[in-house]
Amino acid sequence: MVPSLPNYPTDPPPVPGPEPLPVIPPPVPPLETLRRRPDAEEAKANQLGLQRTTTTVNASNQRRSLLPAKFFAASIVIMVIAFGSFAAMLYSFYQNEIVPQLARAQSVTQQRHELESVPQLASAQADLAAAQAALTKANDAILRLQRQYDALALKQQATESNFASLVDQMKKAMDEKPSSSGKTSESSSSLSSALQVASMVPATSPVNQELILLKERNRLTFWADEAIATGSSEAMDNLWRSLDDPEIARLRDGVKAEIIRVQNYYSQLSRLPPDYRIPVQAIYQDPTIRSEADLQPAQLVKLLLDHDRPVEVRARAAYVLGSYPKDPQAVSALVQAMTSDPSLDVIKEAQRNLSEQQGMIIPPLNARAAAAWWKEKKGK
Repeated sequence: MVPSLPNYPTDPPPVPGPEPLPVIPPPVPPLETLRRRPDAEEAKANQLGLQRTTTTVNASNQRRSLLPAKFFAASIVIMVIAFGSFAAMLYSFYQNEIVPQLARAQSVTQQRHELESVPQLASAQADLAAAQAALTKANDAILRLQRQYDALALKQQATESNFASLVDQMKKAMDEKPSSSGKTSESSSSLSSALQVASMVPATSPVNQELILLKERNRLTFWADEAIATGSSEAMDNLWRSLDDPEIARLRDGVKAEIIRVQNYYSQLSRLPPDYRIPVQAIYQDPTIRSEADLQPAQLVKLLLDHDRPVEVRARAAYVLGSYPKDPQAVSALVQAMTSDPSLDVIKEAQRNLSEQQGMIIPPLNARAAAAWWKEKKGK
């Protein structure tokens, strides 16, 4: 169709012409024909009168054939990424852990080589070997001395048993009073046998004297250990009595040392719990007594002097009685506990109250001195 010109007022009116024919699109060839476009070889075959078989490939099948390749490519990419991450982790672990340890090992090896190259190290090793040899010799000497000491201890035990039997025989012979001729002859024969044994054993030899002193020294140590371990006031009283024993005058310094050891222990330590209180509810079935502060002096005195009560109860009762310095019954009970209680823990608390409230000045844990002080105080 030819486009019409614009209508100007001066132009003549258009003359109507024949109607244009409709445009018919060319027929679309079938899909099979479009997909089977002949190439140069097919055209040549047609010219020669030959037929060529063509295959038709479906588009959906082509897409499906590409999926395995895509999956394979994706798996390859994922495996590469995983291996790369693992390699990065190994490299990081190597840099952070292995490399510092290798550096430290190299430094230690280098320092060891440097130390081995120092000439003083060889001399030090030689001195160490000599010291070890000397220590071995000293140990051998100690073992020999230990065997000698064990043999001496066995001899001492045998000598002590002989002394004990001798003393028993002599005492038995001297204590028996002759009432007839037969008894007189028997006592004289036993006395003569005892004298014969005494003449055979050199009791006044220096070795026996040293053994006796060693035995007495061991006894003193045993008393001190018992006083510290069990709080036995009897053991402490034995130590005080040993000071006046003329038979062990040579061990007087040893006695003082053991007494001071016990005193230092009780002046610095205590076996009693610091937060211990008298269990009044278990002892007294009285609702008005709720704590130890509600106890009267008479009740405290009774608890203090009852040796069947636990040590903690008696010691705490002695401590609480210090709150009644003007009560004569409380003061008398404290003195009695100090001179008769079997525990040094109780004696310690009683002496502390008597020293602070009554002005008693005596050596620590000395029950005999406490009794003498009380006797003098009552006399005044």
